[in-house]
Amino acid sequence: MSEPIYQQANALPPQVATGQIPVEITQQAEINALGPFVRAFRPTNIWVALGITVGVLVLDIILNYLIWLAGYVVYYLWIVPILVIIYAVNAIRTNNHKAFLYQGGFIYTSGSQLNVIRWDRVEAVWMKVVRTSRYGSARHTYTIKSPDGSQVVISSHLKKVKELGDVIMNEVTRRHLPLARQAYASGVPVSFGDLSVSLQGIGFRDKLLPWPEVKDVKLVNGSVQVKKQGSMLSWATIDVAKVSNLPILLQLVTDGLSAQPQYR
Repeated sequence: MSEPIYQQANALPPQVATGQIPVEITQQAEINALGPFVRAFRPTNIWVALGITVGVLVLDIILNYLIWLAGYVVYYLWIVPILVIIYAVNAIRTNNHKAFLYQGGFIYTSGSQLNVIRWDRVEAVWMKVVRTSRYGSARHTYTIKSPDGSQVVISSHLKKVKELGDVIMNEVTRRHLPLARQAYASGVPVSFGDLSVSLQGIGFRDKLLPWPEVKDVKLVNGSVQVKKQGSMLSWATIDVAKVSNLPILLQLVTDGLSAQPQYR
């Protein structure tokens, strides 16, 4: 069964800023010509994490006291406060993550570190999705690579990070798809990591599956699966997180298959 990749959105209209934008962010946006401000992405709610921490600590203290009154000592219960304190420290640390979205890119801050990402300076994006429940909840992580090799990783430390990720995927696809199609049409293989697409077919590492033998390419359980005509098994399977610019890969595959007589 094929899975959705990301939510395709229309062009983002400027919005009225909710809350004060730090002066440093505004200055960097102007210096890098990011255009109108769209919206801010705040860190996940630290008060929920701290509330859980206090609640668990209080419960653990009460349990230890009751057990002590009964004349027993349960040493492993003292491990609980240590784990909870580690959880609280991590929650406080990740509370520094923020993102400020503009029409021409976004600014991501993590603690004292500030990264400016312009859409026209993004070379590749990797998306990782980890399902956290059987009902569809998931953690999303996006790795953005610039032409100089530097990378920025954004994750579920941000509220509604998938909405930011959808914008990133849309903007990168909008800019890179025409270039990828041009390279493909000129006979140059377009690489997406271990997978590649060319006029000859789909490549996987040192193998090639010619277009007439390609049945389909789908997303199944967090993996990209390439199916061969006449075979029940996948010709190639690779984790989505290892495929760069995934929407562009799938679009080039659609283009390649649509050019084959059996798909016309």
